[in-house]
Amino acid sequence: MWVALDRYESDAAVRASALGQPFVDETGAIKPDLSPDEAEALRHWAESLTVDGGLTATDLLSILAGVADIP
Repeated sequence: MWVALDRYESDAAVRASALGQPFVDETGAIKPDLSPDEAEALRHWAESLTVDGGLTATDLLSILAGVADIP
């Protein structure tokens, strides 16, 4: 989830993928105080970005590759 949140402000495609989600306010920002249902929707949205071809899939693969390199 932190990869999606990190890219949220700087990546228009990541922000656009969240439009209409319950965790986004009327300005397009992520709401500061999420209900449990909104937090769950945020987690599902962030996970959906990591699938093959997803907006953060390459980031996740790079992180996992780096973790594998740590002795």
